Amino acid sequence: LGAAPPAAAQARGGINGTVTATDRSAVVGARVRAVSGPNAGAQAFSAANGLYRLGNLVPGVYVFSATANGFQ
Repeated sequence: LGAAPPAAAQARGGINGTVTATDRSAVVGARVRAVSGPNAGAQAFSAANGLYRLGNLVPGVYVFSATANGFQ
């Protein structure tokens, strides 16, 4: 017989990175999203140095995006 692990023991992960422009300068305040289905995902905004962290993600396939004013 098997049982699912307690919720606290389930694997979680995260995505860390830096948002930069083509000239490698940091993009401040970029909206960074990872979405997996209608109710799963995370969102963060890049800091002054372009760094962001999306945490507490369950294992799965995610669609990742980063948007900022003035960038395409």
